[in-house]
Amino acid sequence: MQPHQQTTAIPALELSDFSLDLLDPDLRKYVDWEGNYGPVFDHPLYRDPIMLMTAAIPADYPAGSASPAGLGRINQIVDLKQRSLEKYKLRQDWRSYVFTFHRPYRVDALLTIIRSVGASRLWPLIGDVWRDSESNMPSRVEWAEIWSHAYGKQGGFRPEFCRVMSAKERRFSKRCQKLSQSTAGVSTRATRWLIRGR
Repeated sequence: MQPHQQTTAIPALELSDFSLDLLDPDLRKYVDWEGNYGPVFDHPLYRDPIMLMTAAIPADYPAGSASPAGLGRINQIVDLKQRSLEKYKLRQDWRSYVFTFHRPYRVDALLTIIRSVGASRLWPLIGDVWRDSESNMPSRVEWAEIWSHAYGKQGGFRPEFCRVMSAKERRFSKRCQKLSQSTAGVSTRATRWLIRGR
């Protein structure tokens, strides 16, 4: 920031001044009034944990912006993301489709796609969603269904399942498997040295 530039703080609205009038009626059901900092907007495509502050944003913030004021921004963001989902679905761009959703809702989007087109070509995406999740426990039932696609009819892993890991991760995994077979009784320090390849 340049020394002559000045930042503008936006004071949050008081809860008594807060109204959902500018929020689309269809989106109002996604408002949770029990958030840590007041109302929270929690939609599969967008989360706003500080709605009292968002509601106070003027239309020209930052200067020169043509965004809608306040909660109108939420309407615009959700609308843009919904239109993007339609484009991605038509192009079968499943990666962009899934990552358009906010993090906790990605597993549901992924599972919907798997139920529709199968998992065989989606293993790299499945691995990316798994690694990018903040916590997989709340969706453990969904993940159990997703991981069940890794097994063939005879109970063994399907060959394409290995693509859930990158090539680098697969090499590391093979090294770990070899080490675990050959390092019985070796100290932890020595094992770490072997894994790192030094």
